[in-house]
Amino acid sequence: MEQVHRDIIRKNLVLLSRELDVVLILPYLYKERIFSDFHIEKIIYQDVQAQQFWYFITTLQRSGPKAYPVLIDAIAEVQKHLLELMDI
Repeated sequence: MEQVHRDIIRKNLVLLSRELDVVLILPYLYKERIFSDFHIEKIIYQDVQAQQFWYFITTLQRSGPKAYPVLIDAIAEVQKHLLELMDI
């Protein structure tokens, strides 16, 4: 992921941590081969929702240049209201 995209995520981190439904986003990241089976299982099986979010965000930021556009497309598809609230 490019630094400019990491900065956008950081700027919206509080909003994302409160509102992003990680489980709804995972199929999009899996379909586009951003996340592997291993990543999906690690995220889903976190005991606490906050741990799930942090593992998701840190993994996403290390997942190459396609990760951010796929994330934004997924949010637009399943949580459009969130995209409208984000400071992009």
